[in-house]
Amino acid sequence: MLFVRLARALWNIFRRAVFVIWPNRGMKLRERVGLNVRNLRSSRVFSQEQLALAAEVDRSYISEIELAKNSASIDVLERIADALSVDPKELFNERG
Repeated sequence: MLFVRLARALWNIFRRAVFVIWPNRGMKLRERVGLNVRNLRSSRVFSQEQLALAAEVDRSYISEIELAKNSASIDVLERIADALSVDPKELFNERG
């Protein structure tokens, strides 16, 4: 069990390092949206909790979107974009 946890932790570190080096190469749309939500949220100095309250979703849902563990509906993405004061298409832009 410890080995599995260690392997998962190392995989997550590796994935994040790859995003820093090659943020948009071969990235799935769900990952791109999650990364854009995180970057836009951070640039506006919002916590996940603040964004969740403004977008009327649960904080854990914001976390799952940012980590590409869950895909959001168009309605939720629109509320997130409104909370971030950006056009919804900004959530789909390639960065880098």
